[in-house]
Amino acid sequence: MKFDKLKLQNFSSYYGDAPTFDFRVEKEKPIVVLIGDTGFGKTSIFDALNWALYGQEYEEELPKLRRGRHIIDYVNEKALKEAAEKGVSVCMLCTLDFSHNMRKYYITQSLTVKPKKKGAELIVEETGRTTKLCEYTPSGDVDVIPYSKTFLDDILPGNVKGYFLFDGDRIYNLASPGSSAEVRDAIYKVVDLEIVKKAEEHLKEIAAEYSREARKLSHGELAVVEERHLEETKIQEDCKRTIQTNQNEKRALDDQIKALEAKLVNLPESEKLQNEKNIRGEGLETILVEQQKIKLLIKDIIPKAAYKLSTEPVENLIGIINDKRKKGEIPKHISETLINDLLNMGRCICDTEFEENSKIHNALQERLLSEKGKSQQEQEVLELLYNLQTLQQTIITANQELSEYEDNLIEQENKEKKERLRIAEIDKELKTLPQENIKLITEQLSIRRDKRDECIRKDQETKDSLKICEDKLKEIDKQRKELGKKEKEVAVLQQKNELAQQASLEIERLYNDFAEDSRKEVEKFTIEEFRKFVFSSSGYHVGLSKEYDLQVLDSNGNPALQRLSMGQSQCLSLAFILAISKVSQKHPPLVIDMPFSRLSKHVDAAVATRLPHLAEQVILFLIPDKEWNDVTQEHLGNYCSHIYELDFDPNERITNWTKIN
Repeated sequence: MKFDKLKLQNFSSYYGDAPTFDFRVEKEKPIVVLIGDTGFGKTSIFDALNWALYGQEYEEELPKLRRGRHIIDYVNEKALKEAAEKGVSVCMLCTLDFSHNMRKYYITQSLTVKPKKKGAELIVEETGRTTKLCEYTPSGDVDVIPYSKTFLDDILPGNVKGYFLFDGDRIYNLASPGSSAEVRDAIYKVVDLEIVKKAEEHLKEIAAEYSREARKLSHGELAVVEERHLEETKIQEDCKRTIQTNQNEKRALDDQIKALEAKLVNLPESEKLQNEKNIRGEGLETILVEQQKIKLLIKDIIPKAAYKLSTEPVENLIGIINDKRKKGEIPKHISETLINDLLNMGRCICDTEFEENSKIHNALQERLLSEKGKSQQEQEVLELLYNLQTLQQTIITANQELSEYEDNLIEQENKEKKERLRIAEIDKELKTLPQENIKLITEQLSIRRDKRDECIRKDQETKDSLKICEDKLKEIDKQRKELGKKEKEVAVLQQKNELAQQASLEIERLYNDFAEDSRKEVEKFTIEEFRKFVFSSSGYHVGLSKEYDLQVLDSNGNPALQRLSMGQSQCLSLAFILAISKVSQKHPPLVIDMPFSRLSKHVDAAVATRLPHLAEQVILFLIPDKEWNDVTQEHLGNYCSHIYELDFDPNERITNWTKIN
């Protein structure tokens, strides 16, 4: 299978009838690269590919994969706003053209919604959806094919898509302690062991049906024996199912125990990060309080500072008044209030103290009498001048203070951004580290170890019961055959029952052998690929245990999985995925979101060197500089059929793209 083209309409940040992505590749250039920063629309394309193929099946997975997001949340924001204003519906669709076994198809998923404004909120209601699957004919027409899970399972089953269409973070988790269940499921699903298991179950049901028919037709003592055979066969199957359930539960508990033990190992680092987060959180609170204080000060000072608009007229008016005073048109009048204040204080403007009846005191008294004789109009003019000069100084002071407050606010906002960025980085690190304290983890470990011991005890008890049951069935089978000789019709059913049982047992044996052979092959290819990815892996022994744990041992034979760097762990997971792809002999496209996100540059080079040879089509979603850098460009550039650069407009919230090769 190969992806040929992807057409998006109003899907996520891709507004309207967006240009078509061409994914067709040449044999010598099997790679397609899409470059874009976080939030630019890379993961939306990843989701569009999955939705186009798997429709509602993928929609059920979305909330878990995308933090509660549903498919209706992918309808483009701008298209919704425009539709709400016009009172019309919006159609979101994805059309994927693909080829398989020399035949070409396209599949379209569409969702129609009607947005309505409810106050400030926009309510979106689904009004319709369609799925259309067509095959291109040699004549240039298309034939409509009924959309069915059976058709897709033949191409790329939904239960294994996650092992060929995956993101860097998810693939990293496969190599984490306590992931044996997921590793086992990956092998069983990708190499089609589930089909073999279903065949075994089907034959068991056929054998049981023959046994029930034999019971109905039998008489006398044979009827009693057939009834016992039915009962013991049921007990046998119940025991086998219980053993399988116990083993699954034990495997899950083993995974939990390993994960908790890993947390204990990493706990000191977690506590260090958590403490830093708490300190920075307190610092952020202080910054936010300070910002609020500054904003209140700005709010108070803005009315005064706003008078700056009248600065020029005030200055002009002051100049006119002073000019008239110089010309004698306005007497140089001194406020009576000012003179009275000076007399009351016993202090002159020049700061000289004086006594009552002194020379200065008497001069001020004479001036007060003189001022009282001036006209009221002259007094008002002088007071206006005083008020204008006061207003002028107030405007200057207020604007100086406003400028200082604004500078302080910008400084505090920069501090806030810095603290929030570091807290976000810590949160990201903490997602991969334990946050519980030692006491809690120890208690959880104790509980799970007790449960595991109980599983082991139950498993042994059930195996003992199974052995007793199988011994009884051997004796009953002897009686059945002997008594069945007298009733030929029942004897025929007994033979069919025995043949069906033998066939189911043989398939069970083949199932177990096939599972073990697949495990060994996957282990072999995982080792090969890991060594190609990580040159420093020569000191490690990589293996896949019979319990389906990805194991790493150092040169002394000690467990070293937790000593791998995040990049090495991701390489181990990627090596495992490629191994199961080889063993399964499936050839789907390999679609990877952020494959280099945890890798150092020398590991980038090793992985980039291998990527062009991993599959017939490889689609990569990369972050500029961090992943699409000089190293990866050097090793991938010549193998790229298409390179797309995504650009996101934060105002319109729309993604556009440019083809750069």
